[in-house]
Amino acid sequence: SALYNANPPVSARVVSFTVTSDQTVDVRLTTQRPDPQRPAVCTLTAQAVTYDTVGQFVLELPPSDQKLEDHDVTIRTFKRATSVKIENCTPR
Repeated sequence: SALYNANPPVSARVVSFTVTSDQTVDVRLTTQRPDPQRPAVCTLTAQAVTYDTVGQFVLELPPSDQKLEDHDVTIRTFKRATSVKIENCTPR
């Protein structure tokens, strides 16, 4: 278990985010895959100041030749977000 978690098949981190309005958050994240030919999916969640989930985005990662990739996404929200987190990243 510890070895698997030390070397996950896909990982991601939020580099930055900007709340552009009450309905959108622009996010830059970096993903890393030891085997970039294996597709993956990452789920991002935007949260309000009350920790409620106010938006979600599913990022599909197709096969690639790059182990490390930057992605810019916009999460649509139904009320103003104050934070963004990565819920999970899993291989397909």
